[in-house]
Amino acid sequence: MLIDCIKREEEDFPSMGDNTKLIWILIVVLTQWIGGLIYFFMVKRKMDKK
Repeated sequence: MLIDCIKREEEDFPSMGDNTKLIWILIVVLTQWIGGLIYFFMVKRKMDKK
């Protein structure tokens, strides 16, 4: 999930304000597998459907 998060464009993330990509990277790194699950359901799965 971390690699996907790093490679993904800033526009692909749900808008949470400035530095959204950085916030998601920190969530995935700091919360480990729970952050990976959250990222999967909130970002990756939604963008892969498009």
